[in-house]
Amino acid sequence: MFGLFKKKKPANALDEFIFAVYGNPPPPKRANLEEAITLAADKLLMGVVQVKEVRRQAVALNSGPIPYSTHDLALSVALNFFKQPEYVPHLGDVQMMARLQAVQWLQQGLVVAVLVKSFEDVLYELYAPVSTGTLEEVRAAVARGDHETALRLVRPLADQGNTTAQYNLGVMYEHGEGAPRDYAEAAKWYRKAAEQGHPTAQYNLGVMCAEGQGVPRDYVQAHKWFTLAVARFPASDTKKRISAIKNRDIAATKMTSAQTAEAERLAREWKPK
Repeated sequence: MFGLFKKKKPANALDEFIFAVYGNPPPPKRANLEEAITLAADKLLMGVVQVKEVRRQAVALNSGPIPYSTHDLALSVALNFFKQPEYVPHLGDVQMMARLQAVQWLQQGLVVAVLVKSFEDVLYELYAPVSTGTLEEVRAAVARGDHETALRLVRPLADQGNTTAQYNLGVMYEHGEGAPRDYAEAAKWYRKAAEQGHPTAQYNLGVMCAEGQGVPRDYVQAHKWFTLAVARFPASDTKKRISAIKNRDIAATKMTSAQTAEAERLAREWKPK
């Protein structure tokens, strides 16, 4: 009877990792594959990576020997894409929110600590958002889920004109991360990044103009920003491009032909500041 629970002897380094992280003997596999795919695609990668690619990676990892939980699997899948050089230029805008999400899951007991540490270490090295003098402070704030401190430390870089920092400030104010939700402040920082050519900031500002969040409702401006976002999103960001096109077309249905012509003229003549 006691032999049923006898510890296994590790056969290789992977076994040693599994035993160290999940116990010996480790638990059976328990990840909900579909939920993990959704979490990775929406909560960590923020729609930048196509779902079919996320699914392919999730299926591959889930078929291996590591007994992931659902959130462990989502984190491991996302980490794979954050590490790939071809995705680094496109994921810089979402990495801070992904790191904060990972810390939140850790605090809720949904992921194992070693995976969160690996996630944070890799993203810290690849996507360091601020100057060398404050990197350690920002890293520590993110790691402990201190959104207020992270906001305070990133703010100076945004003031210096860094578009990624400006975009992230917009996201944090829009969602109330590190400060009370403030649509006007979110729109301000989205606009600063959008005017320099940041496509996701252009898209988000278009949404706020269309919905009248933080700015007066203005379909001409919304149409302009959606048009610019479509042109500046990389070809790999199919989902964002399609969404921007749909929202531009919806805005057009609420405009006169003269307003549409004006929006198209503004987009043609726009130049980054």
